Amino acid sequence: MNSIYKWIFFFLCITINSSAQVGINTANPQSGVLHIDPKGDNNTTGVPANIQTIDDVMISPAGNIAIGHTTPSYKLDIWVRPSGTSKPAFRLEDGTEGNKKILLSDASGNAYWGYPGEIPLIRGVYTRTINYTIPSISPSLVYANMYAYAYIKLPKGRWVVMVDQRVDPASGSYGTSYQERSFFRLTFSDNSLSGDGTLYPANGAGVSKDIEGSLNGTATTGSLISSNVNFRTASIVSGFIIINNRTNGIKTYYLKLVNAAYPNNLNLAGRVLTTANPAHAENRIIAMPLQ
Repeated sequence: MNSIYKWIFFFLCITINSSAQVGINTANPQSGVLHIDPKGDNNTTGVPANIQTIDDVMISPAGNIAIGHTTPSYKLDIWVRPSGTSKPAFRLEDGTEGNKKILLSDASGNAYWGYPGEIPLIRGVYTRTINYTIPSISPSLVYANMYAYAYIKLPKGRWVVMVDQRVDPASGSYGTSYQERSFFRLTFSDNSLSGDGTLYPANGAGVSKDIEGSLNGTATTGSLISSNVNFRTASIVSGFIIINNRTNGIKTYYLKLVNAAYPNNLNLAGRVLTTANPAHAENRIIAMPLQ
């Protein structure tokens, strides 16, 4: 019998008028699909006072939800009254919260807490070592486009991508002078394939056309990261490029060793450079959004 009484009490607390308005704990549901008055203190007729609706919840015919009042204008419309209350209108506890943080969103509108001005970083991944053998053309201008076994995944948008790449002479290739050097070039490609000796091979193994400065398959400024590396000791190739991912999803860009050139008075053909070693603490690929 107790269960029957509970159901009777429940239906007595619900009011449904001829306009299909549903009221819970109120005999005077306001204009909406569902009106809940937890305290049951609203007027029985007319429009309830603001002080009476501070505990109310309303769903409008447009699907808007009001908390603390009965006239929502937005999908979620929260009022907190009286002003100066010690409790805030909203709380999100998802593990990213912290003192002085503000609510931010990603490109898809997913919300999270972060610090004002905080710049999200994306880091690239190194997978294993690769050896680059200097071609037997003096000076070398062969675009090998060798995959450096490192990549970075970027969402849609413009990104400045910074690269620090350690390059070492392989065993047996050490020189005796710092003048024994090679001009080394890095870039990013749309795939991990090897090239055919040109800067923009037909298989897409060369410079990605998403790189700003890489226009319609024509080499222009800003598409390569270049530096001198020597065969006496380790060297660092460092620089940045700008990548504009125009797709609607995450795209993978593959680090490529484009080519090595050396002075006419040196014969470095057959010398081997070792790069992309994940154990090198100097190696890093970091991307920051521009917009």
